[in-house]
Amino acid sequence: MMRAIARQAVRRFAGMEPGRPVGGTYYLYRTLRNLDLDSVLDKLMQQARNRSAEDGSPLTPSRSGWRRTSSRSASRR
Repeated sequence: MMRAIARQAVRRFAGMEPGRPVGGTYYLYRTLRNLDLDSVLDKLMQQARNRSAEDGSPLTPSRSGWRRTSSRSASRR
C-alpha cells in the first residue's frame, strides 16, 4: 500500500518530463513539498482503525509501525 501511495504522489506532484535535464533529487523535492505527509498519515491510520473495528482485530504497535493482529494472537497476550 505504501508503494502505491508513493507512486501516486510522484505522478501527481513531481511533474516529471522525459528528456528534462534535472536530477531525481529535484523531483523528490517537488513531490515532498506538495505532499502533506501529516494528512497522509492521518488518513492511513484512520483507514487502519476502521478496518480493525470492522473485523474486530486490535491495532498493536510493531517495529515497523502499527499493525492489525488477529483476535487469536491478541487473546494470547
